[in-house]
Amino acid sequence: MGRGSAGMRILVGCCGVPGGLARYARTFPVVELNSTFYRLPRTETARRWRSSVPGDFVFCVKAFQGVTHPAGSPTWRRFGIPPGRQDRYGLLQDTPEVWDSWERTLEICGALRARAVLVQLPARFKDDSGACRAARRFFRKAPREKLEVAVELRGWGEAAIAALCADQDLIDVRDPFRGRPASFGPHRTAYLRLHGSPPGLRPYRYSYTAGDLIRLEEKIRSLPVREALVFFNNLSMDRDARAFLRRVSGPCA
Repeated sequence: MGRGSAGMRILVGCCGVPGGLARYARTFPVVELNSTFYRLPRTETARRWRSSVPGDFVFCVKAFQGVTHPAGSPTWRRFGIPPGRQDRYGLLQDTPEVWDSWERTLEICGALRARAVLVQLPARFKDDSGACRAARRFFRKAPREKLEVAVELRGWGEAAIAALCADQDLIDVRDPFRGRPASFGPHRTAYLRLHGSPPGLRPYRYSYTAGDLIRLEEKIRSLPVREALVFFNNLSMDRDARAFLRRVSGPCA
């Protein structure tokens, strides 16, 4: 954990738990659970995860793919095609299958006492009129409990992202080396995902240099937020996240 400009809190972690949750939580204050995108755990399992970490440890949960990705997507094929009407999953459709996927995601978030839920849309979900209507309808109707909702709209332009996030009180999720977030939600929170991808440099396989981490800190401290959730999502994420955590808050385990 670190302190940013004007009292900003910077929480650093990974997308996933390299080395296992117990080891991970001894070093990092926050995690993005992205295994939940592929398959949701049992509620009892999520409660056990919550009880195994410090009380102030922060969970963020990536929403189950039934909310965002059609059943024909490669992500489904890795873990089994869902039963029933396969065309009724994903893309924020107003279907029982999508709403069931959302409710099941919220149940896991509740068991973990999660801070935020990440809704990541595929690049094929473009900002045409149909997608914009679907997104506004979904986020207007979707129960949130006490969660902050972060959305990653990979196929949308800047104006459409800004309009949706402002209208629905959403956090705009970005890789800060690719763009500046357009919205920080009602609590002024930045949600940043580092893919090992300074422009043009080997996404996911890239390891961040000391100079990269200096620039990353500068980018974060320039944001008008109270808190920044910073998640590394590259092959060397454990090492890179540790290095950045040392930079913003001193030595870590």
